[in-house]
Amino acid sequence: MILALLACQPTLIDLSEDTSAPTDDTAASSDDTGPTTSDSGGNASSGPWGWTGYRAYDIGERCDGELDEEGLELQENTAHLAAACPDCERFFQLSVSPEEICGLGVASPTWRGLSYPEAGRVGIYAINEGDGGWAASHYADADDGDRVDYAWDGDLGQTTYTAEGWFELVPLEDG
Repeated sequence: MILALLACQPTLIDLSEDTSAPTDDTAASSDDTGPTTSDSGGNASSGPWGWTGYRAYDIGERCDGELDEEGLELQENTAHLAAACPDCERFFQLSVSPEEICGLGVASPTWRGLSYPEAGRVGIYAINEGDGGWAASHYADADDGDRVDYAWDGDLGQTTYTAEGWFELVPLEDG
């Protein structure tokens, strides 16, 4: 849970999860000269995969903020994530930094899910645990590639924001 004081009333805000449906799920095209996120499979025999990513937020008139994401693909004990995001085929647990942007706390760890709705496309989901259990929020669909760029708009109560991000999946040594 993330706590921020707005108008002297505590408000829970989780920047890792958009609580509204995205109003724009456009995405920049990826460089398709390398492997794609779907090429790495979700296959446990393909070894563990790492996630390296970045998100930039423009939070209305409040400020701009940037987040870095690092994490690992979860290959076991994902039933609760799959229940929250039945379209997702792969799941990642991420550490996000810094701990605060624009005076708002940032949830870490957080989880991501990936779906593959059609050839050459990837769906990006935030999955988080709240008071009502685990829930998924669709960020965007994007062109699949060695680097996936995506963007979406959302709101934090009375404030709207735009966000852009990217991630890459990198093979890790079995260990």
